[in-house]
Formats: sequence, C-alpha cells, structure tokens
Amino acid sequence: MNLEIKGKAFILFPDTWLSYSPSIINLVKVMKVQGWNVTLVAFHDGSYQKTDEIEVLYVIPSRIMRRIVGCLKLFTLYRLITLSIISFKFRKQQFDMVVGVDSLGYFITRLFFDNPIYYSLHIRKSLSQYISKKLGIARMIIQTKERLDLTFSGCVDKPKEVWFIQNSPILDGSQSITNRNVRHEFNLIYFGNVAKNTYGIENFIAALRHLPTDVKLTLKGPASIEYKNDLEAEFSDLIHSGRLSFDSEYISQEDVITWLKRYDLGFCFYDEGLILRADPNIISAPSGKMFNYLAAGLPVIGSKISGLQILSDFAAGILLVDQKPQAISVAVMDIRRSYEAYRIGCRRAALSNDFRLMAERFLAEFSIPRKLR
Repeated sequence: MNLEIKGKAFILFPDTWLSYSPSIINLVKVMKVQGWNVTLVAFHDGSYQKTDEIEVLYVIPSRIMRRIVGCLKLFTLYRLITLSIISFKFRKQQFDMVVGVDSLGYFITRLFFDNPIYYSLHIRKSLSQYISKKLGIARMIIQTKERLDLTFSGCVDKPKEVWFIQNSPILDGSQSITNRNVRHEFNLIYFGNVAKNTYGIENFIAALRHLPTDVKLTLKGPASIEYKNDLEAEFSDLIHSGRLSFDSEYISQEDVITWLKRYDLGFCFYDEGLILRADPNIISAPSGKMFNYLAAGLPVIGSKISGLQILSDFAAGILLVDQKPQAISVAVMDIRRSYEAYRIGCRRAALSNDFRLMAERFLAEFSIPRKLR
C-alpha cells in the first residue's frame, strides 16, 4: 500500500553522532509513516557508527582531510563550509519543511531556505547560535518550556511557533511494560556515553561496594580506551568478582527497549561539578537514557535536576542531591523494596511521553509554507 506523499522535508544534522540521536531518527520514522518524503543529510567522520535504521545522505571527509582539519582545529569551520555547499545544492528543490538541528544546522539552513525549523537538542552558546538569533528564529522544536526559556534568556524576540517534543522513544505493543520476571540477581544498568567527569560514573560504580553481592552493574556505551583502563584499575575487585562489566556494542534505537528489559534499575547522573556550575544544558537535560529506562519499565536513580523531575512527578525513581556511593546504595535498596510500585510510575511516565504522539501532534499542527526558495 503506497501512502500519498504529504510533503517533502529536508533535515540537516551537522554533527557526527546521528546514530546516538534517537529524536532525529524517530522523527524521520514517524514522518515516513505519515507519508513524508524526507531527505536527511548528516556529517560523518568515523567517530561513531552509521545508523541503518533510516536512509541518510552522509557527508564523509577523506582521511587526509580529517587529519588536516584535526591538526588545525578547524572542525566546526569545515562542517560549516561543507554542509553549506550541500545545502546550496538542495536549495532549488521545493521542500515543504526544512529542519536544521541545533545552532549550526539551523544557521546553515537559514542561509539557503526561508523559515526553517530550529530543532534544539542541546543548549550551547556559540557564534552560530548568536547569529541565528540575530537573523531570527520563527519556529522551533525543543523538549520543554524550561529549555525554551533558557535558550532565549534575555532575548526580546522568541519563536512564534514552538513544538515540545521530548527526547523519548516510540512506544508500541512490543515495548509495553509487562510483569517483571523473577530474578535471583538485581541488575543495574548505565546506558549512555561512558565519559569522565560528566556522568558521575565512579560514584555509582563504588556504590556496589555498599550493596549485597547479588547486585551487579553493566556500563553500556562507548568509552575512551584511557578512561576504561582507569576504571578497570580502580574497580578491578568488582570486575573480577563479576559484579561490574562493560559493553560497548552498538544497539539500534528500535532494539534498545527490549534489550534494557533484562535489567532492573537504571542510573542517570550528572557530575556534581557541572550541576554546581548551573550549566543550562545539564540542569534542564531531559535525558534520553531516562526515557529509555522508563519505557523498559526500569525505575531510575538520578541527579536532582529539573530535567529529571519527571521521575518524582510520576514516582518512577529517586532523585539525589547527595551523589556519594553510600547515598546511591541506600536509594537502590529503597527501590528494590518497593519495586512494583516504582514500575507503575515508570508505565505512567512512559505513556505520557510517547515520542510518536508528540511528533504526530507537531505534524498535524505544522503549516506548510509555500514560498521556500
């Protein structure tokens, strides 16, 4: 059955981590189902694996060019020039929707198309964001009103059209939260980038030493060789006892929820130093990993920041100000004792933040401009 084409869309993703951007991948999937013809352009330098879930036109620099750009520290400028050339070539096509992801993507699309949509994934001050605000941002997709206010703090002119779409997964019948299988172990998971001085990783690993021996932890995500070696040295006792393991194999977004169901509880922390500095991108971060945990029925323990307030609102987890190992271990045991009650909160939180429903609402409200260049 062929769907009637509702419109043509051009999406520019200027970074290298598209495979770890479920919001953009899911948006394209929903648009395809709705009958949109989508051209997605993304930059790829080999830092991350390509996604095979959707069709992507990748811009790939040569190995020699990557070395030159890396040595001269001109990566952003190179992406700006390269993706501008690509966008210039597409400018004559009659697109009904143009989306630029984050400030660089929006700035480029603003140069070549009328009235593009700024899809904000990160709140980050930059020259491209400053110029974009001066040029004018009429339409925006962002996760929450708080992040909208932080982005335009001190600005007189704000977007006239705004759609709120959380960084959450698409729910379907196979991803419904079912009764938990009885397990003899209590398995903890951290699902995301394993980065130093960012996600409080050492603290929740160390919490294992305060917990019963049937509690185990898996770190699932990419990690630098240096940082992984540091963790292996510091926590060798937990690794040798089988209580701490690493898994860096990539999982496609469509398989994430099913994979997470083998675990019992998820971690979603941010380094205390970043929180104390009140980094707006951190304190308001509606973490994708949190929404994946919730969709899989995993209660969450995380930092007490506004971006994770959903956990308290739906009684789906515990937020901590004190992120020391002892405090984390106490929270783990609290959830373990009242596990099914927290899982009910997970179900409610997940159903209230289904990406498909939010994206469909956006597409229903979107008014197609007829004067794109």
